[in-house]
Amino acid sequence: SGRLRRTRPRYVTIERRPGVLAARIERWEGGDFIAQAWDGGMARATMNGVPLTSDDRDQQEVRYVAGEVNYWIRLPQKLKDPGVFLHYDGEDSAGRHTVRVTFGEGVGDQQDTFFYYFVDGLVWPVQVDYREEGSDHVEHTRWEDIRSVDGYHYVGARVHFDDQGRVFKIIRAEDVEINPDLAPRIFSELETPGG
Repeated sequence: SGRLRRTRPRYVTIERRPGVLAARIERWEGGDFIAQAWDGGMARATMNGVPLTSDDRDQQEVRYVAGEVNYWIRLPQKLKDPGVFLHYDGEDSAGRHTVRVTFGEGVGDQQDTFFYYFVDGLVWPVQVDYREEGSDHVEHTRWEDIRSVDGYHYVGARVHFDDQGRVFKIIRAEDVEINPDLAPRIFSELETPGG
């Protein structure tokens, strides 16, 4: 329709543990409350407090969703990770500095490529494009509303647009809290709100 609409918020909790980043994701889908958690050893998912089975999509996607929420909140800090290779490709036709990002063995998918576009005077990229697994299709995103909490910087609005420059999705990160006091069971017990 060309109109933007607000969709469900997700509430995400992330914790760094030895060798793993644990994650808990909560959201409402219509009248159903879905919780997913990855604690580094077990993937769990519930709907309205009832455990889902391996046949349920929300259970099958726990590891993917947990990885995704960790990945996006940690960009661009992940550019400093071992096995992440940065290549300066010069300026593009719009005068932006282009940094191509590829990955070494055992770090992400070796066929994935990111392109970060920087303009003079800003330390954050103004656009990030992503080509998955060597395909010809490129996902375009603009990074807007850079925010900081307790010295941790993150992207407040990731604007997705198509090849014609039309916006089709905006992902916002809001109400970020660093180092909250977490009960260890938050990643292993998935109850409904107020439960």
